[in-house]
Order: sequence, then C-alpha cells, then structure tokens
Amino acid sequence: MVINSKLFTVSILSLLLLISCQEELQKGSDLSASELAYIRARAAAKCVSESNTDFSDYEDSSNSVMLNSERENTWKLEYKKDNTVIETSYIYVWKVSSPFVYYRIKLTEAGVVKNQFLKVDTTTNDEMMRNLQEQDCAKTLDVAVGPSSMTVNVDSGLATEDSSTLAKYEKDYRLITSYPAYFGSLNRKITKKSYNNSDVLQKTEVFDYVFTNTSDTTLPDTYNDASIVNAEYCVVTNTTAVLPDTLDNYTFPFTLTCTTSDTAGPDGNGDTVEDFDPATELVI
Repeated sequence: MVINSKLFTVSILSLLLLISCQEELQKGSDLSASELAYIRARAAAKCVSESNTDFSDYEDSSNSVMLNSERENTWKLEYKKDNTVIETSYIYVWKVSSPFVYYRIKLTEAGVVKNQFLKVDTTTNDEMMRNLQEQDCAKTLDVAVGPSSMTVNVDSGLATEDSSTLAKYEKDYRLITSYPAYFGSLNRKITKKSYNNSDVLQKTEVFDYVFTNTSDTTLPDTYNDASIVNAEYCVVTNTTAVLPDTLDNYTFPFTLTCTTSDTAGPDGNGDTVEDFDPATELVI
C-alpha cells in the first residue's frame, strides 16, 4: 500500500488539532464562575471597542438631525395589521432648545387619543444608544447596526395564549438616525405565529408600526390649548449609573415616565428630582 505523505501529514495535523480543541473545551469546563465572567467581560469589552465607530457615527447623525429639526416638523405613525392601516398617530417637533428637543406625540390607541410631551437631550440620546451597544456586546440583545439605522430583534418563546392556542412573537424595532433613539420603541414590526396544542402552525399575523416624514403641521401656540386632549409630560425612564459604570441605564424597549401635571413634572430616574418642568419649558 502506498501512503500519500501530504495527505498523511494533513491527517495527523487535523487529529492533533482535534485533540487540542477537546483539551481546551475540557479546560474551559473547569473554569470557575469568576474566571468565566472575566472571559465574557473581556470579550464584551473587545466588542465595544470594535463597534465604537459605528455607534459614534450613529450618535453624531441622530443628534445632528435632532438639533437641526424645526418646530412643526411632523412624522406620521401608521399602525397596520397585515398591510391594512388600522390607526394613525402623529409626532411633532414642539420646540428645539439645544441640547433639548421637545416632541408632541399624538397617539391613537384603540380609538383613544392622548398627547405626550416628551423631553429628550443629546446626552440621553447618546446613552440610550450606548446601552444598546453594551447589551449587544454582552449578548443580552440582538442589535444590527448599519450606516443610518439599527434593528433590535426581540423574540419571545412559545407560550400558552388560551386553552387551544400557543403563540410566539418576533419583534423588530427600527432605529433611524433621522429621529431620536426612543422612537425606535414605536417604529416596530411584530410577527405573531399561532400554533395548536400539537405545535402545528395555524396562522401568522403581522403588526407593523410605520414612520413616515410628512409635511409640517400648524400647532397651537400653547401646550395647554384645549385641542391637546389627555396631555402627559414625559421623559425616558432610566436608572442612574453606579461606578465604575458611567452610563445611566436604559432597558429596552425604552419606556417613558409620565405625569399629567404640568407643575409636578416626571422624575425619570427616581431620585425625587423633577426632570421636566412643563409649565416653563414648553413655552414657545
């Protein structure tokens, strides 16, 4: 029998590599919890370093668009079920006062209209996106970053919905540099898949919330105009950074802390300090 020396050498090297990998896996299984935590932290730090440029570019673009927006700029938010428009909401720029931008969100939900005045600043906007970066690198969120957009994918496992139905949800949140990070919680697509008790797919439904730039809208001169019904005053909910962490923490999807009082505004981080004084700040 003639042995091909090159093939034999490659085979031996492959075998040695396999044995080496198995040994490394065995060693890995013997690591302590603190050692594994250190390895994960080091990998996350490397991920953050490598993705800094993408996130910095996104921050710069988003903040620039925010600060260069003008009062009465308008977006339309259409809620569609299987491509049929069910309800339409609107978002308006109420006031720009660098580094702050104030938005009026006119939401229609189940036929009920409410108006949320949202205060956002560029630092908050930066920190919200950096939170997404940290969570992506820690593998607790699935974030895809492009030159002018991000998509955050959040999927739920199969769960009982009623006695004969199981369902799971696939949620894609879309963040675009032409508006602040918070609006990514509104600009979303939800795919619901329903199964019977034998795990056989019964139907798929798509719920899409679509942002579209539209022409400027004439707004009332005062925030407490009678036409602005069911008013709330809001900031994005967060928890204050604890050293060595220097970023305030924002869970995703982002949520709001709101009040209905224009004299006792919202406290987004629970430190008992008002973060938004509507009666003063919303004056044009």
